[in-house]
Amino acid sequence: MSNRPPCGAVEDAFKELFGELCDGSIALAAGVFDEAGNGIYFNRGMRLMLDGINAGTVGGDAFVNPTFAALRELTHAGAVFSGVLTLGDGLRIHRSLAARVWQRDERLLVAGEMDVLELDRLNQVLISANREINALQRELFKQNRLLQESEARLSASEERLKLAVDAAGIGVWDFAATRRHRPA
Repeated sequence: MSNRPPCGAVEDAFKELFGELCDGSIALAAGVFDEAGNGIYFNRGMRLMLDGINAGTVGGDAFVNPTFAALRELTHAGAVFSGVLTLGDGLRIHRSLAARVWQRDERLLVAGEMDVLELDRLNQVLISANREINALQRELFKQNRLLQESEARLSASEERLKLAVDAAGIGVWDFAATRRHRPA
């Protein structure tokens, strides 16, 4: 037995606040679509999910898996779909939600959320990759500095050799040992 109060009691007491929270939420993506797939209502989370995707006629274009047409054909009582819903433009942008879809009065209500644990795991992977990149950048900077120091020492050594050769009045030439003659 749950100690939670019935949802209706909470909804009545906080109905306006729930509406504001839903409208501004980025953790919850909610949208209502007409039978042609046109968006009737998108909360902030759904707008972010559809960002970069043609949101004019979203149903036909943005529902990758399952397709909007497939969702429209489902006619169960209650939720017609529960699972991973992928939205995208079919080419490069794809975003997935753990979603549920309901159908009422020729409209579809889509509500989904991001998997927060998976996002946290991916964030940890990114943090680790950033640390590795930073370490590689530091090593590259160190090696670049050593190379510049070596080039400066080589340049100074070449200058000293040139001065010594000029002072001694001797010549220097390249010799290609494999061809046994001076290069042209």
